[in-house]
Amino acid sequence: MNGAENVNSATPAPSASATASATPQSTPTPKSTPSPVKKIDITGTWTGTFANRDGILFINSQDGDSFSGILKNSKGAIVAVSGHINFDTRQISFQESRVIQAASEGPDWILGTDSGSLSVDGKRISGSGRDKAGHAYTWTFSK
Repeated sequence: MNGAENVNSATPAPSASATASATPQSTPTPKSTPSPVKKIDITGTWTGTFANRDGILFINSQDGDSFSGILKNSKGAIVAVSGHINFDTRQISFQESRVIQAASEGPDWILGTDSGSLSVDGKRISGSGRDKAGHAYTWTFSK
């Protein structure tokens, strides 16, 4: 037997696919997906106080983070409102856009801008606002 015959009778080298299957492969770690923020339904009747008067906030419609409704105080004033809620931070803001009905007594309503927060259980909103004349006030409503 000569040297050339020994080379031909040698065991063939493993193929690339055989080598790949023998090498352990690491499985990529899936990226964590943040849990979705729960969208809270804020429509309905909220009762409480607005600028030191009893009040009712009726949120008639909600589309995603936008909402609209009316605000009514104990003197009969009715004002259209529209706003937004940030579900991540629970911050709420709304604009008093139009006086629908003037109060039966007392000063005329001066439209304002309001901001506050929604409680963790989604049953209370509270905050403050400032009307166009610069008067500051607070408000709190519960559902």
